[in-house]
Amino acid sequence: RVQMSEPTLETNKVKITLLDNEIFRVLVKENVELEISDLDNNYFFFKEHVSAEKVPFLIIFGKGATTAKGAADTFNGMGSLKMKKKEALVLATLPHRIMANLYLRFSKPTHPTKIFSKEEDAIVWLKE
Repeated sequence: RVQMSEPTLETNKVKITLLDNEIFRVLVKENVELEISDLDNNYFFFKEHVSAEKVPFLIIFGKGATTAKGAADTFNGMGSLKMKKKEALVLATLPHRIMANLYLRFSKPTHPTKIFSKEEDAIVWLKE
């Protein structure tokens, strides 16, 4: 039996893989800033590999990683929100977690979204 390799997209800023064939894992590399064009590439990768209507997303920000102002809003406006069943954000530093919490409070996501400091905890929550 041939083992199918998991779909992977790696750029100089992100590495996207599919965990257990059900969770999109997005690792944002250290000290990079995601621009709208990076998010576009990611979006088309997701569209190509999402088999279900909605899937859980695990987004891990490496130390010093940021998103360009307005990029997340543009990305979400493209329809990425419609494909997210749940979203777990793993943020290494307390200041990032505080900023993310503020962002979530004001943006009010349409799907369950939670912030974690450990990837393992995030995966457990996504599988609940």
